[in-house]
Amino acid sequence: MADTRRGCLQAEEWVRVNGFPVHFPGRSFFKRLVPLRDGGTFQFDAVADDESVFGLISTSGYKTVRGNDNTGAIRKIESDLLMFERFDRDGGPEAKLVLAFTELTMADGFIRKQNRGRVRKDILILHVPLPPEVQLLVEADRAASRREQGAPEQPELNHEVLRQALGSSYDRLVMKKK
Repeated sequence: MADTRRGCLQAEEWVRVNGFPVHFPGRSFFKRLVPLRDGGTFQFDAVADDESVFGLISTSGYKTVRGNDNTGAIRKIESDLLMFERFDRDGGPEAKLVLAFTELTMADGFIRKQNRGRVRKDILILHVPLPPEVQLLVEADRAASRREQGAPEQPELNHEVLRQALGSSYDRLVMKKK
């Protein structure tokens, strides 16, 4: 079984290091294990250095390759949202809670849920598009995952375009996945 999370993990790191500071200037963000009120811990994808922002990051799209709702990803995000209820915000009640999506379809889907009262109004929903070189890594992981699942074939990645976009990183990032 191929490791199809590497591109997604790099995308999450890009959002944490580059995307969050655009929306919250002057802060650095880290993945952090946060204690829960009732015991246990939860790892938030992005926590500001001053704990004024707590965020979750998703690289999933709202639909599967077959056009169905991506219920697995949607349920995981909904489950993670419950963690916003279960921890004490050291940044005080004014600490911001953020859902950041790299895929516009998922951001739109959760904004619709929020408008229908299914997601708390005090949670900020952001769309943070990835730069092309990072998006290509995520797409390469998705293609490998589809092949493993026997999903319908999607157009193959154009490795010449990938090579041009990634430059000297191409061999290190893409060719190892084959």
